[in-house]
Amino acid sequence: MRWPVPVTAGFQPGQEVVSLKVPRIVSLYQQRCAMGSLRSVHGFFLCLAFIFMAPVAFASDASQCSRFSSYTLSMEWPQTFCRKETNRADCVVPEAVTGWTVHGLWPTDGETNEDITRCEGPAYSESAVSNLVQERSIYWPDLLSWRGESNSQRDDDENSDGFWIHEWAKHGVCALACDPNVTSEADYFSLAMNIVKELDVSQVLSDAGIEPSDTVSVSTQKIVSTLQNAVGAKPAIACYTDDDSGSTYLSEIRFCVDPSTSKVSGCRREMDATHRSCPSEVIYPKTSD
Repeated sequence: MRWPVPVTAGFQPGQEVVSLKVPRIVSLYQQRCAMGSLRSVHGFFLCLAFIFMAPVAFASDASQCSRFSSYTLSMEWPQTFCRKETNRADCVVPEAVTGWTVHGLWPTDGETNEDITRCEGPAYSESAVSNLVQERSIYWPDLLSWRGESNSQRDDDENSDGFWIHEWAKHGVCALACDPNVTSEADYFSLAMNIVKELDVSQVLSDAGIEPSDTVSVSTQKIVSTLQNAVGAKPAIACYTDDDSGSTYLSEIRFCVDPSTSKVSGCRREMDATHRSCPSEVIYPKTSD
């Protein structure tokens, strides 16, 4: 578990705070005090402040991470996502996107299926994930043209960081704090995309004869059982019903992920396979119109 390093002597304004594990921080201060590097009056009180205030500063994330035992991987179908938008002109599915995309990878309390959110951690850094831009445009695109300052004049294949900024602030920093296998921003985003690539849900459904269509409905149970048989874990699915047409569309698929293996696994507490009121049959749309 990584923790923000408290401000110490020698820290310069504007300097990026580096995250270290709590035992490492304690050891660092003990060494400095023992060696006399903090034996000035200022250093003495700094040591006292660390001893008495560190448990308070770290308690919030410690409590959060003590509940972390799973991830919830949420994948969305871009064509349905855009159908949900009031102004569909604001929603763009890049040509490179041909399959299910990441909605989010959320640290979760496996006993309750509640998300663990809003931990302390570094802000999103565009440069930290600059090498993932191309991959993101395929597996984790921002489909909304209004989200993010750079989106107002973007081309169809461009992506702002607005979606990633939100997901990192709400969920990614908790993965960084709680999962020892996630040591950077790039680790977090890569983890989600790698799982989605490995699952290849579009191909799994296709192999079972479930193809996107704007007119043909498919059994909800067939979707769930097909994925469960292929992956070995039961998914939860979500649907969207268009108020005007009354048609219901397959919207989202969720799986539990074991942090120790980065593999989809059975949930400790099973998610409702129709947790957002999917009827017995739904449309798996081919287009977003």
